[in-house]
Amino acid sequence: MISFAVCCLSVAILMVLLTPTVLSADYEGKCIDGRNQIKTGPMKVDLSNTSCSAWASRSCCTRDTAKHISRNASDGTWLNFDWDHCGDKLPLSPKCRKHFVDDLCFYECSPNTGPWIISDLRTIRKERFFSVPLCRSECDAWFEDCQGDFTCTDNWAKNFVWTQGKNSCPNGSQCRTFKDIFGTSKRFCETVFDGSFKYADDTQPCMKLSFDGVNGNPNEAVEKQEIRNRAYLDAYTGGVRRWYASVWNLFPLISALSVLRL
Repeated sequence: MISFAVCCLSVAILMVLLTPTVLSADYEGKCIDGRNQIKTGPMKVDLSNTSCSAWASRSCCTRDTAKHISRNASDGTWLNFDWDHCGDKLPLSPKCRKHFVDDLCFYECSPNTGPWIISDLRTIRKERFFSVPLCRSECDAWFEDCQGDFTCTDNWAKNFVWTQGKNSCPNGSQCRTFKDIFGTSKRFCETVFDGSFKYADDTQPCMKLSFDGVNGNPNEAVEKQEIRNRAYLDAYTGGVRRWYASVWNLFPLISALSVLRL
């Protein structure tokens, strides 16, 4: 009888300890700590007539930032980063450039990358997102529209040479097509910005770079699902450790009850 009671007590302790913790305050609605993101967190911003208008209802970027990104669709010089680094004769095509503009809007304006934010100490930021699940359809369309365009390196976040605040191709590199440099859409999305994105099947929770915003932000559901997943994982790993500690602390009592039973 006593052994049964002790068993029930242990199970009860385990169930309490494995109850999912709430991590939304740590992750949800968080802006990257960067030069241009809103420091107080996401808010409603008038982004009308900009390339980033889809983020207006809850944005990490200001209207001024969105306007600069929109101009980048034609001049490609946001933050002095030259998309046409293979020279004026090999500029990015308009359809390819459109995807990079969408990516800039996502990077500067998205309030849904909290679970994937990591430290990244640079002049322009203190944080970045890493391994954000990007929908396969987004990656495939991006690569499809850029595969005939030219670049000289596969990692745009690390490999360029910066001189007087502007990027240029690494020494000894050659400008080749995106198709030649990256090979596949998966490698392109996971490499071009140093692992910022993870190629994810559309049947799984995954992010969109482009949406109209009229029916809300589809990335909010992806963020919330990731927060729930991490809460359960945190509860499980932390709960198991606490359960073992509790059982260890109860061991003298269990031993005493066993002696009484004898």
